[in-house]
Amino acid sequence: MDHICNDDNLFTLYFITSGVNAIRSKVIVQRQQLVYGLAGLRIILCMMPQNNWLSASAQLSWGIYRNIPFALMGILIIVLFYKSAKREQ
Repeated sequence: MDHICNDDNLFTLYFITSGVNAIRSKVIVQRQQLVYGLAGLRIILCMMPQNNWLSASAQLSWGIYRNIPFALMGILIIVLFYKSAKREQ
C-alpha cells in the first residue's frame, strides 16, 4: 500500500485531474500567474469598503481603480496575440 500513496503518484494524479500539463515552460506559468494576479487584484479592489460600487453615489476614482486590472489584462492579451501572429508569419 506504500507505493500507492507516495508523493510522485499524488503529483501525477494532481496534474491529470486538474488538466494541467506537467511539462510547462516557465514563461507560460509566469503569464498565467500574472493574469491570476490581476484578476485577484480586481476582486480585492471590488471588495474594498471605500469602493461603494453598489450605491448610487459611487466615486469615479474607484471606478477607474477597479478597471485598471482589466485594462492591463487587455494589453497583455493584445501583446500575446501580436507576438503569436508575428511568429506564425
